[in-house]
Formats: sequence, structure tokens, C-alpha cells
Amino acid sequence: VRFNPRNVRAHNGLGIAYAETGNVEGAIASWKRVVELEPSRFDSLFNLATAMAAHSPEEAIPYLERFVREAPPEQYRDAIAEALELIQQIQDQ
Repeated sequence: VRFNPRNVRAHNGLGIAYAETGNVEGAIASWKRVVELEPSRFDSLFNLATAMAAHSPEEAIPYLERFVREAPPEQYRDAIAEALELIQQIQDQ
């Protein structure tokens, strides 16, 4: 990331490493950068949205909705269903 700040794979990997070590803020920041650089990175968008749902639910809704709207259903059917469920849970709170 330091050597090539536009490297999407590096930012995504950093997000995963942060998430696995409990650094939710770092993971969120890394995945935000991924989806800024490459909006069609749906795995990263889903990771971002679900991390935000646990950390700051109201801010997660636009990312969850975007994932539901843009992710290819044939590839992300289960994740889309999970995102829809998270949206409903957040709205019911």
C-alpha cells in the first residue's frame, strides 16, 4: 500500500488482515479505499458493508443497498440475501 497506494489487491489484503486482528476501523478504511478505486470489487464492498453494519449500522445502509443493487445475483445470491437481512435488522432497530 505504501509503495503503490492505488493497488487494490494490497488494500483488500490489508482490510482482511485488519479484520482478522480485530481492527475494524482499519478494515473499514482499507475496504473503503478498495471500492473507491475499483467500484466493481463486490467482495470488498460486501466486507465493507458487513463490517460497517456491526460497527456503525446507519452508515452501512448505503453500502449494503449498493451491494444488493449492483452485485451480480448469480454469483452473490447468498451474500445479497444476507445484505438484505442486515438492512432489515438495522431499519428495525
